[in-house]
Amino acid sequence: MTGPWGTEIGVEIAGGVPLRLFHPRPRHLSAVLTDGEAWGDRVHLVQGDRELTFAEVVDGAHRVAATLRASGLRGGGRVMLVGHGAPEWVVGFWAIVAAGGVVTLGNAWWSDDELAHALAVSTPDVIVADAAIAARLAARASHDAPVIEWSSLLAGDGDGDGDASPAPSTPPAVVAGGPDESDPAVVLFTSGTTGKAKGAILSHRALIAALHSTLYVTRRLPYEPGSAPPDVMLSTGPLFHIGGIYALLQALLFGRTLVFLRGRFDAGEVLDVIESRRVERWPAVPTMLQRVLDHPSLPDRDVSSVRSLAVGGSALPAGLLERMQQAFPNASRHVSQVYGLTEAGGTLTSTSSRDDSASQPGLVGQPMPLVELRIDRPDEAGIGEIVARTPTQMTGYLGTTGDGVIDADGWLHTGDLGRLDDDGRLFLTGRSKDLIIRGGENVAAAHVERVLGSCPGVLEVAVLGLPHEDLGEEVAAAVFVAPGSDDLTERLRAHAKQHLAYFERPTRWCIRHDGLPLNSVGKVDKLRLVREWPVAELETQSAT
Repeated sequence: MTGPWGTEIGVEIAGGVPLRLFHPRPRHLSAVLTDGEAWGDRVHLVQGDRELTFAEVVDGAHRVAATLRASGLRGGGRVMLVGHGAPEWVVGFWAIVAAGGVVTLGNAWWSDDELAHALAVSTPDVIVADAAIAARLAARASHDAPVIEWSSLLAGDGDGDGDASPAPSTPPAVVAGGPDESDPAVVLFTSGTTGKAKGAILSHRALIAALHSTLYVTRRLPYEPGSAPPDVMLSTGPLFHIGGIYALLQALLFGRTLVFLRGRFDAGEVLDVIESRRVERWPAVPTMLQRVLDHPSLPDRDVSSVRSLAVGGSALPAGLLERMQQAFPNASRHVSQVYGLTEAGGTLTSTSSRDDSASQPGLVGQPMPLVELRIDRPDEAGIGEIVARTPTQMTGYLGTTGDGVIDADGWLHTGDLGRLDDDGRLFLTGRSKDLIIRGGENVAAAHVERVLGSCPGVLEVAVLGLPHEDLGEEVAAAVFVAPGSDDLTERLRAHAKQHLAYFERPTRWCIRHDGLPLNSVGKVDKLRLVREWPVAELETQSAT
């Protein structure tokens, strides 16, 4: 064991900021990989008929680490990992950690333009990608880094020097200079609120602190790796999101079996997997849960193995909690809802069905043990911006300084609105940032507006989120067009398809010839647009 998971919480100064931290604690993610060795031949990853044990994942990670170093990776260098969830993705993640690199996570749904932007911002030394992304990269040639197509990873026949012997458990960078927990560990791209994706840098300290908090709230401290009973979790969210990363870290540390779907989300396959693999835990966004609850075969399915459901990504629609409890009776007392964001390094608060959250709209629970919360500039009802300080939060964005998201005292300004009650519980009341959450995916309205605005014939664009029964919100665009632009609709669709990820593309359109409504300060009045959204609007097929 490379680092103890202690029980004491104290305040330490990190980067000039006082932070609540556990002590003692591991200082590098390589400690989690080493702890994972304790599970040996227990099954760790499942996808369809494929199974990989913990030993196979750890050994594979060390073999691929040697390939990465042979491809030019040095301690502290970045490796772009991009593709859809698969065992190779997991092996690639841990290989980058074992090689002393920084895991830079690409979004497999990006358009070519968005992928090129992320590569330009992150300047990776090596790229590890699935076959589809590798082919797109070869066609674009918009980077200088070598590309390793991950179908070769588990076979051990990558582009390295052919040395399949395991690398040392401790990364070379750690041996050379000693572990520095403030070093970058993972870069997660987030849509944020201002357009093009930004790379949020999470340190080893941030990720370890979040894991330590989970150990605390699940009453596992003091923790000894290799001591947890078998546990099966269904993974249906993207691994390149913050929730996917923590599911991965917790699974290795807790000896948990992670089961992946074979491809895109399918409610029927979810039920098949729950039955055949006796899934016990399932974290999901409300859209996924709703689709499973609406599946016609649900009443005939055996879902008795499910004893824990976690909901995140967007607010819980009215009535969904009760439906979940009825459909999954053995999890009825263990339905949790979390609130957090990528920049915070994941979860800030959580609540469960054992609380009275069902009867209190907006309640997202108590702060996690290392989180400080306050409400800035509250109104007479106590509602203001939610501000947090926690060791799990990002160090900053790649390539930017002084962006104002984190102030000089270390407080992260979330852009979300809420209030705290007398017991310190957080109620989420809205968003002050212009962000659309479509099925758990963040869509920056400003980014979509810029893309659509570059289409010839467009004079003005307003992008907004409209309520959607299944997705929570869907992307809608009101477009003011130039005279004579009668064929603009099809060109707009094609333009969006070329430059936007599928989840960013508008599925509801309003083509206007009389300008967009303005508010008293001369800005487009999006609230009025929502109120006046036409019934006879132009609708397109949703790309799902």
